[in-house]
Amino acid sequence: NHKYYLYFRNVHNMLMQYDAVILENIVLRCGKVDKVTNSSYQSPDLSNFCHSIEQESTLQPCTHLYFYGHAYQTKTIYDVTMVFQISADRSYMIEKLARHWENPISVAVYATDFEAWQLMKFLESSILFKQRTNIAIHVVYKK
Repeated sequence: NHKYYLYFRNVHNMLMQYDAVILENIVLRCGKVDKVTNSSYQSPDLSNFCHSIEQESTLQPCTHLYFYGHAYQTKTIYDVTMVFQISADRSYMIEKLARHWENPISVAVYATDFEAWQLMKFLESSILFKQRTNIAIHVVYKK
């Protein structure tokens, strides 16, 4: 047994149970009236967080549709497309998922300019992406 086995097992179990409820509760409370105290929710540690959420909601992100080649024509009416969003630091997961899913895939990648350039280099060097024409990669640029 590794001496940190229990620690990392507990961390793993904790991460597996995350379902964004904590973040959702924080975001929903931003700018709302607290029903218990009937006062505005103004937690000092969340004020900057709430402000950033409000600012992000007004931005129109720059999107590059079909960032990486997509030349797929539907073969049957029963094609099922896997659709997901991912951050640039996890873009390697696209290739892992594509190895197990032969149907069309559409991915939105949230990235900076530099991360998009790195993603392009990754896609160009991948044998799998050269062989598949049914994978659409879209980039949503961070401001």
